[in-house]
Formats: sequence, structure tokens, C-alpha cells
Amino acid sequence: MAGNTRGKLKEHLEGMHRNCNWIKTHCEQSLELLPDGYDKLEKSFGCLVEMTNQLDNFINKLYSNV
Repeated sequence: MAGNTRGKLKEHLEGMHRNCNWIKTHCEQSLELLPDGYDKLEKSFGCLVEMTNQLDNFINKLYSNV
């Protein structure tokens, strides 16, 4: 457990990164459950993954600057 502000910020950013990985994992698992013909829902999950990737990239940039 970090004792200073910088270390605590890095811990929180690492937690956000792990949460992004979980979002992507859950989207992949949800896509596997969908039967054929749910194109709009598949596209929605794809958009969610793309937004999560963008958020994760932003988090990584913040992490490298802290």
C-alpha cells in the first residue's frame, strides 16, 4: 500500500486499468452468448469495447505522467 499521494494515484489508475480489462472480458463473453441476427447488439458491444480501449489509453497516459 502506497503511503504518498503519487503512489496512491498510481494505485487507483492501476485499478481503473484492471476494470477496463474486465469490461472488455465481459463484452467478449456477452458476444459469445448472442445468437446470430443480433447485429445491432453486436455492434453496440463493439462500440463499448472501442470506448473502453480509448479510456484505457487515456488512463495509461495519465499513469505515465504521474
